[in-house]
Amino acid sequence: MIQRILSFYTKYFAVAQVTGIILATGVILNIYGMLVGYGVGSAFRMAVQRRRTLAIEIGMQNAGLGTVLALAHFGEKGPRVALPAAAFVFICIITASVMAEVWQRQPGEVVAE
Repeated sequence: MIQRILSFYTKYFAVAQVTGIILATGVILNIYGMLVGYGVGSAFRMAVQRRRTLAIEIGMQNAGLGTVLALAHFGEKGPRVALPAAAFVFICIITASVMAEVWQRQPGEVVAE
């Protein structure tokens, strides 16, 4: 009985440590992607609204694809391998929503179609 309890706690704490690393890495990757998207838009002298769109699109690029690929190509390890990619999907949604809210309060240039 004690062995089972110790085994559970050992696995729980190992998962908790990895979860923090995965979340931190996901946030950094997503913010980096958004910065690169905005920077590329600036380099091509796009209007502010288009830069913001590009930033969100690049920041969210292929977030769901990693989950699908992990499930398809890693066999029985697929669900465990897909967890970081699945977490990244939620990170992308949260950061994109936050940025959209922030940018909504700061109007950019109006793009004439």
